[in-house]
Amino acid sequence: MGGLQDHKPLVALLLLGFVCVFLLTPAGFETRPIPSIHPLGFVVLVAIFSTVALNAAALLLLGRRPRLAATLVLPGFFLVLAGISVDQVGLFSSFRPPFRISLVEPVFVLIELGAMLFALRIFREGPPATASPR
Repeated sequence: MGGLQDHKPLVALLLLGFVCVFLLTPAGFETRPIPSIHPLGFVVLVAIFSTVALNAAALLLLGRRPRLAATLVLPGFFLVLAGISVDQVGLFSSFRPPFRISLVEPVFVLIELGAMLFALRIFREGPPATASPR
């Protein structure tokens, strides 16, 4: 394995995902006040930042343990899709998502979908499991 060079598309998608998460924060485009966030909204925040943590760990492991890194990437799409769905149906906050947030969220879902698909490819290309000695 040549390290990260072998997995450039996944690295690029993970880095783009980090940019999307930044844009979804108050430092980016988020303007809704924290007191307006519903309890389910805080669950969404945990899901999104869990995805960030898993993707960061995957990025660190990708060169040495690509199958493990791929495994860490896989749940991100589902966590992000669920979280963004909650936001778009109005269960995240008392306020509707700002327009720019509504633009970034579907892009983030597509980025996570792409990352999941590349991770699946890496996972499938990994070494076959060895039988344990009897």
